[in-house]
Amino acid sequence: MKTQQELVDMLEHGGFNLRKWSSNNVELLKALPQELCEMNIDFDLDISQSNYVIKTLGMYLSPIKDVFLFKVRPIESLPDVYSFTKRLFLSDSSRIFDPLGLLAPVLITTKIMFQRLWLTGISWDDQLPEDLHKFWMAWRSQLTELRKLRLPRCIVPKDDKVVKHELHGFCDASESAYAAAVYIRTETVNGSISTRLVAAKTKVAPLKTLSLPRLELCGAFLLASLMKGVQAAFSFLTLFLFCWTDSLVTLSWIGGEPSKWKTFVGNRVSEIQELVSPSNWRYCPSEDNPADCASRGINPKELLSHPLWFNGPPWLIKGSELWPDQPRVLPTKDVCTEQRSNPVRVAASVVLTPNVDLFGIFSYSSFSKLIRVVSWCRRWIPKYRGSGPLTTIELKSSLLLIVKSAQADGFSKEISHLMKKKVINKKSNVIALNPFLDKDGVLRVGGRLDLSQISYDRKHPILLPKHHRLTELIIQHEHLKNLHAGPQLLMAAIRQTYWIIGARDLIRRFIHKCVTCRRQRAETMQQIMGSLPSDRITSGARAFVKIGVDFAGPVLLKTGRGRGSRTEKAWIALFVCLAVKAIHLELVTSLSTEAFIATLKRFIARRGRP
Repeated sequence: MKTQQELVDMLEHGGFNLRKWSSNNVELLKALPQELCEMNIDFDLDISQSNYVIKTLGMYLSPIKDVFLFKVRPIESLPDVYSFTKRLFLSDSSRIFDPLGLLAPVLITTKIMFQRLWLTGISWDDQLPEDLHKFWMAWRSQLTELRKLRLPRCIVPKDDKVVKHELHGFCDASESAYAAAVYIRTETVNGSISTRLVAAKTKVAPLKTLSLPRLELCGAFLLASLMKGVQAAFSFLTLFLFCWTDSLVTLSWIGGEPSKWKTFVGNRVSEIQELVSPSNWRYCPSEDNPADCASRGINPKELLSHPLWFNGPPWLIKGSELWPDQPRVLPTKDVCTEQRSNPVRVAASVVLTPNVDLFGIFSYSSFSKLIRVVSWCRRWIPKYRGSGPLTTIELKSSLLLIVKSAQADGFSKEISHLMKKKVINKKSNVIALNPFLDKDGVLRVGGRLDLSQISYDRKHPILLPKHHRLTELIIQHEHLKNLHAGPQLLMAAIRQTYWIIGARDLIRRFIHKCVTCRRQRAETMQQIMGSLPSDRITSGARAFVKIGVDFAGPVLLKTGRGRGSRTEKAWIALFVCLAVKAIHLELVTSLSTEAFIATLKRFIARRGRP
């Protein structure tokens, strides 16, 4: 109530009077005059039993009961078969406003029928064919059942503290339509789990006949787009995403490289992978897929008590260990039919030398991208198999692998001597750094800091050669990470982990080439000053013939001596001779015209009239 009053007072100061108040909290409404409320409410009656309904954003809401409801036009108000046209059908079918798709399993039948009606080729004011009119009237008579539907507005537990939020999306397709539905799954501190429908979306199948696997892929793309929109609406929450489909073919397509598939599949797979990571997709049985209701359609009576649609599959409120098992996705006939057939036969002969660029370092322009690409490639090795996002351990292992490759190019002799426990050649440019090999085989700088409390990387930085692409990428990475740092700061940041031979020259050369840094260091144009006026360069018979006046201050002026004396503000008038730059000072007690005239008279009395 305090927040409400502060809001009213703040806007009232600007001339905005808040009206049409509505709330699911009765106390807030009681504190307001009746003329400021959306509807007149008798608080003396049992307000919980009232039919207090308002319309908000096109949907009907009962604020006291905090539920959404739907109003359907009575079938008796519809015209007879002879005057019921295509235009009236579209008008009547569009009266139910459902922006969140909560009634998608019912309204998809309307979309499918309109598509059938469009194929008949009748004009807008022609009457409907008799078979379609009978089907619509039979279906329309059941829509009034939607008046009994009550959907809670709040989709998360009100009383318990929620510790985990998850978004679960389901998609499915039939020969007539495809659909997607998103549910929010919450876990509270006491271990209770609840699920609620958040939003759904349906689309009719295109007129051009598509195979069922392709329609399933269209449903997956619809779900990915819907999940992205719902995630953006819940941007204030930390959400975990799960996408479910009952099509193993679709999962195989999404898990593959888009370039492998033909144009139709490849384009949609590429867009799906940009919206949702392939690792978030899972398989669920068809009988547990709530999107199946929206792709095929159900009767309004069935929707009134349909827990699968409003709450999702029953296993969703259980622990993740009880969720459906994930089958192994194998290449089936449907999968292979969409694969590009462009065989390439290559005969190659490769000779490995110590300086071979095994990781393709020279083809990358970003240090972080290089590390991540190598980490993904290592997952192909059976020893390093993994799933899900890359971990910090994987990234660190890939970094050490790349560093060892760079050191093998720049310090091959030194590493060979150290591995054989021999003394490094005295002509080596790293002999003064007392290098050694750590437990991972990485060449590091020695020193006397073993007993210090700093990190191991700062005690013994990793040695890197001067002329290597990896060295350039690291300098570029640290330069951007530290917001285009200067030479000294950049060198200090790099030496937290690495010791680059000849780093100072490399860093200065890199900063000199940095476009952003050069723009910041650009010198401004110097304007050529004009000629001095004649009064400044022509000397008169005496000083102070031509003068300029300026004031300095204020300064504090003591009016007397002793403890009782007061201090007042005063200013200093500067009379400057324009020819010889002589200065005459006068004390001014105020900035008034009279005080300046008196000061000018004293100046004239002493120096003469200018």
